[in-house]
Amino acid sequence: MGFILVVGVASSVFGSFYFRKKVDSDPNASAKSLGFIILAVVCGVSLLFGKDKTMAFASQVMFLAFAGMIYCARKQRAYANAQSAAIFFFSIVLLCGITILSITFLSNETEKLIANEMKFAKAASIILGRDLAKRYPGRKALIVVEKNYEKSNRQKEMIEGLKDGMGSKIEIGAMDYVKVPIPEGVKNPEEIEMMPMWEMMRAEHFDNLLKEHPECNLVISLIGLPYDVGEMSIWTMDENTRPKVALLFADVHALKRAIDADYLIALTYKPGVKFSEDPAPKDPQKAFDQRYIILTKDNVKSVEGNNMFME
Repeated sequence: MGFILVVGVASSVFGSFYFRKKVDSDPNASAKSLGFIILAVVCGVSLLFGKDKTMAFASQVMFLAFAGMIYCARKQRAYANAQSAAIFFFSIVLLCGITILSITFLSNETEKLIANEMKFAKAASIILGRDLAKRYPGRKALIVVEKNYEKSNRQKEMIEGLKDGMGSKIEIGAMDYVKVPIPEGVKNPEEIEMMPMWEMMRAEHFDNLLKEHPECNLVISLIGLPYDVGEMSIWTMDENTRPKVALLFADVHALKRAIDADYLIALTYKPGVKFSEDPAPKDPQKAFDQRYIILTKDNVKSVEGNNMFME
């Protein structure tokens, strides 16, 4: 946006300035000034295209340059500099064409990578859901999500994966997010809300969410646990009333003892995982086996020494 805005403003200012200064001495002053004004308009129109503004800018400039190239090619006999101008416009067309192709290629590749990662994430969610259905059948789950999770394709895919995996064996009692109050004195609350939830929430905030849903005896968190996880009241609750906890894509560095004590299970990347751009297998179990592990009290000690936990 910055480059296009600067070009637009500069073209508008320079075009107006040039016309005023050269209108009496240069017979082509009007045409040259008009060219700068057209470029400014192109920049303005491009800014309306949001994320595609660079593509819009390159497309419009290429069209205008192509028209200029054709015009100059036809006027080579009438104007001495027409051939040079045609070559210049051809260079602009070529540059814009390369830009458009590059943006299109990179955009397609990025979209493919994102879609592939989404398939892996959904596969992991399905397998965790299946594991929970076997481990805790008949329980009612609270799924802890991000605020406005409906806008996150990743979170929506993970939720759908959990539903698919759990089937009818686990009822979803609620989907809710951790309410974190805005600190006093903060002038721009929007900036705070843009921070990752794990950086903002504290144990008391997570505890308050659990109190809002006492009917749920299984907590599935898609956002991890608070930074001060050791201060959560859930660890001191009676075993018969304490909800089971499952983490999907969690930071487990500080959770070894909690997992070993069977307070929670956590799906995370397995030690030594190797990422690639290969398509995710269609079979969720095969996709899961390539990247992930569900840490439980039964296998947590087997991954010690792999930099997975704080020593």
